[in-house]
Amino acid sequence: MDAQSLIKEITDYSASRGLKTSTVCQYVFKNPLYLDNLQARLDRLAREADKFRLYAAENPVLAACDCNSTPPVGEKPDQKATP
Repeated sequence: MDAQSLIKEITDYSASRGLKTSTVCQYVFKNPLYLDNLQARLDRLAREADKFRLYAAENPVLAACDCNSTPPVGEKPDQKATP
């Protein structure tokens, strides 16, 4: 279940019972601010995802090294490895 679905379920249940969401959250989670905290976490997640994507775009992954094209350490490029 995703967080948005849970928020909707809590909100719908609270409305159908005529209770505040904070009252339901107090009964269920022992935390009247649970729903507010969950929504704030989602808001932060969206901002943090944007921040990460911006960083990743500005700092792209470099192409993998073709290790077969470089000589082993201590060998010159024109020497062949001896078994």
